[in-house]
Formats: sequence, C-alpha cells, structure tokens
Amino acid sequence: MPLHTWISTPSIIAGLLVVQYVLNSYLIYTRVSHPLHVLWIECNVDMQRHFPAFPFSDLEQIGFRLAGYLLRSEGGRVFYLAVFVHPQNRDSAEVFVFDGASTFLTLPIFKSRFADGFAFEVGNSGVAPHQISGGPSFPAFNFPNVRSTAELYRIHGLLKREFSNSRVPTISDGSAEVREFARKAEEVHNYSMSHPDYKISADRTQYAFTLKGAMRAAWLHQWPVAPIKRWCALRSAIQHTNQLEKSASDENGQ
Repeated sequence: MPLHTWISTPSIIAGLLVVQYVLNSYLIYTRVSHPLHVLWIECNVDMQRHFPAFPFSDLEQIGFRLAGYLLRSEGGRVFYLAVFVHPQNRDSAEVFVFDGASTFLTLPIFKSRFADGFAFEVGNSGVAPHQISGGPSFPAFNFPNVRSTAELYRIHGLLKREFSNSRVPTISDGSAEVREFARKAEEVHNYSMSHPDYKISADRTQYAFTLKGAMRAAWLHQWPVAPIKRWCALRSAIQHTNQLEKSASDENGQ
C-alpha cells in the first residue's frame, strides 16, 4: 500500500499533538515545582519604579491610597506587590509584577474582607477560569472582558453588594492590611498545594506534581484545550457581568 494512502495531514497533526502532550507531561513532572511557603517580605522603601506599566493614579482617582509594598524571590525571579486600601469602602487593591514587567494581569486585583472571615477577589486574568477558589471562604472572579481599572472596581462593587447582604466588611489600616495579604497568601498557597495533583518532594524542600497532576496540567495547557478554556472563561465572565448588571438594575428600580 502506498505510504501516502494511510498517512494524512490529520493523522500527522494528531501524532504531533500526542508527542507534545507526552513531552509536556514529562517536563512538568520532572521540572516544575512550587515552594513549601510563599514568603512575602514587607518593604518600607518607595518601590513605585518597579511598576512602570501600572499608573498608581488610576487607583488614587477612585479613592485608594498606597498602604505598602511586599516582595518575594522565587526561581531566580523577584516578585513585587503594591497594596492599596480604600478606607471609606473598606476594600483593598493589589498590583502585581515581576522583575519590573507586568504579568498576565493587566489591571489591579480588588479584594474585600468581611468580619466572619469570608473574602473575595476580582481580577481580569485572561488565562485563569472565570471563578477559582483560594479556599472554602475565598472565591476569586476574573473578568477578562473588562479593560479599565474603574470599570473593574465597579464590577467588584456589584459583587460586593451581593456578598454583603449578611456580612460586615472589614479592613485594616496601612501596613496591617499589607501583613494581612502576606498571611492570606500563605493560607491560599497551602490550600492549593493540598490538591491531590501535588506532593511534597522526596527531599521535603518543595512541592512537586504527581504523575496524574502533571498529565492533567499538560492537558489543560494543550491545544486546543487551552484556547477553548479561555473562550469559556470569557463567555462566563460576560454572562456574569450581564447578570450583575441586571440584578443591580432590578434592585435600583424597586
């Protein structure tokens, strides 16, 4: 049988995707790791120069003021975080970059905490699911359809109205809220690493992927799974935005 009669373009593409998936699974399993602890260090010096892509004035114009800076080092990279607070609304905002470059986040992350321990965050990541969990009482929402700081904060406010029905918002002053972020980051990290996809390495110095976890991570980053996931997240974010707008309109109309 001639070779060209059974080797077709679709079969070649499928073969290449399988090879890519196997290779990525192997690389994730053998080379990707996470630290045992997320150690954010509070800095008492002006670090605004490390945030060239984020005009702090965008947050200041909607009532936020700078509370302080944190940094941490991991895998040869230095991560910088600026924490802002809105004392009147009892909200905080986080601006996150590494080595002076912006991450997949193009806008700040807005956060609200409540007296009963519940908290939630709102960001605009284009690669994460629309809703993720940082713990039983800490959901996070992404709205990649939002393109401005003021608009994202408005969406955050609509969500906060729903969560505030039976809760009392709370916030700390200045550096206390910065330290609260560091504490919560460690709590969220521990929660994430408790997933069955991870295990403590043999030398007990870091978290590594289990084989099943590596295969799952490779699958989620595989084409066409990854772009389909991003499209689904965007669609869910748009639908959620419309629902929030409708609820607010109905409430204001009553």
